[in-house]
Amino acid sequence: MFFDRVFITHLCHLPDVFYCLGSSRIWNETWLSGFFYKPCNYELFVKQSLNMEMAIVMARDGGMDWIIHLDTDELLYPGGAAEYSVRRLLAEVPRDVDMVIFPNYESSVEHDNIKDPFSEVSMFKRNYDHLPKDTYFGMYKEATRGNPNYFLTYGNGKSAARIQDHLRPNGAHRWHNYAKSPNEIKLEEAAVLHYTYTKFSDLTSRRDRCGCKPTKEDVKRCFMLDFDRAVSKDVFICNSEAQEIYAVLGASHWMTPFAMQAFIIASTASEEEMLRW
Repeated sequence: MFFDRVFITHLCHLPDVFYCLGSSRIWNETWLSGFFYKPCNYELFVKQSLNMEMAIVMARDGGMDWIIHLDTDELLYPGGAAEYSVRRLLAEVPRDVDMVIFPNYESSVEHDNIKDPFSEVSMFKRNYDHLPKDTYFGMYKEATRGNPNYFLTYGNGKSAARIQDHLRPNGAHRWHNYAKSPNEIKLEEAAVLHYTYTKFSDLTSRRDRCGCKPTKEDVKRCFMLDFDRAVSKDVFICNSEAQEIYAVLGASHWMTPFAMQAFIIASTASEEEMLRW
């Protein structure tokens, strides 16, 4: 298992890994070249691809049948499988299928004192792919609560790929094959559970892992998603008042115009300005 912040070069002594950072084939990928030599989220994206490349090699050498990329804030929910078994779920996939897509669900935080998201968070927004269309569109405004998108972060799920020749990563969410177009299916019940911004520290840690300045230009240079850009810009100078606002409003509310203004005030204003607001 590899993680986003692992230094790949530390693993190069392993006898079953026949190439290291500098010789990885991802450096020849034109679709990825736009992310090279850029900070923060872009660097993370490249690291993920390097990890996935090495994981393919190790999975093949270990006799694995399938591979999937999950982040440390995600769990796999094997709905529809006997005994809720991922092994059983994938064993029933037809042999001519190269890739299965798990639509993602996004957590909705139920209280402001989460310690262990995996055991305390139990409510999720279901993916568009797993909802009746009239329900999705009929409840969209209520579900988004003023946010620009249905989910705060990504909405395209994660995929598991069958280990085979010419397999390669295609970003953190998909796999591809150099020799053919993969045959893929989308699972009707199984999903990836994404525990998104369940704690206030999730916001500050995203800011702290980047060496970016609290300016609009630097935030745009460091982060890809609009939500991450807004989060990072407004918690660069955060204090206890900002955390209290987050506790009251929650991550699913705080991107509304009111919450954004409140968070900016709490993050940057003086006590007098805050009281006047």
